[in-house]
Amino acid sequence: MSPGCSQPHEDLPGPWGEGEKEKNEVRLEGGAAEHCGAVGSSSVFFRVAGVGGVLEEGSLDGYSQLVRLVAMVSLRRSSQPLIDALVSLVNERTWSKAHHMAELHIIGQIIGASGFPQSSLFCKWGIQTGGAWRLLSGLKEGQTQVDIPQIGEMAYWSHPIDLHYSTKGLQGWPKLHLQVWHQDSFGRCQLYGYGYCHVPSSPGQHRLQCVTWRPVGTWQEQLAQMFVGGGPQLRSPDLIYSGADRYRLHTEAMGTVELELCIILRHFERYGVES
Repeated sequence: MSPGCSQPHEDLPGPWGEGEKEKNEVRLEGGAAEHCGAVGSSSVFFRVAGVGGVLEEGSLDGYSQLVRLVAMVSLRRSSQPLIDALVSLVNERTWSKAHHMAELHIIGQIIGASGFPQSSLFCKWGIQTGGAWRLLSGLKEGQTQVDIPQIGEMAYWSHPIDLHYSTKGLQGWPKLHLQVWHQDSFGRCQLYGYGYCHVPSSPGQHRLQCVTWRPVGTWQEQLAQMFVGGGPQLRSPDLIYSGADRYRLHTEAMGTVELELCIILRHFERYGVES
């Protein structure tokens, strides 16, 4: 049994045997995690919520599993020394197949929205990056469910975001763009706001508030909007986060979308970026 571990390796499920006892252990049970022993030369033994596995060198899947473990521990408000230890373990390994490129992990959630004229809201979201960025895993766009709050005005979505990028430069750092929509009792959808925010460039856990706005039409369009809904919309979503034409629009302020993101950087020091 490794020092500091409460359970010997042979009692844990997995394909390893007597020869695997010297491998390292990362364990998460009930919100607590442990990493036992020094970092091995070729692989690391881990256990998450009772499920064990071996992360072999060169395994992108194994590396992603460990990164998700870091985010899981962070979002559960575990102790900062534990989070720092897991982040150090991730940064020390060279499991990723894209080891020659800098990597960015974005793991978190769109919590919800508040400050809009009515409830019954849902959100469409997407990630925009420059040409030097490559998406290794995850979905770069999606849509939340419709939430009708019973208490208070805030609509909660808790919509997960999990992306893994590689890049050779900082130009085109990811931006998160949002569209908040209202669905009435007849199932009709009405745009309530556009917004965007830059993905944080520093590692760690971040709580973001993204303010939104929507275009304002002529007085005839505003009058029609009051009675039949609808309203002006952007022809191209690109105007949400780029282009000087956005500043020539007549807009009004709307509500705020709250997000929680955990950022993990890897190999950026090779490009002169201190993380």
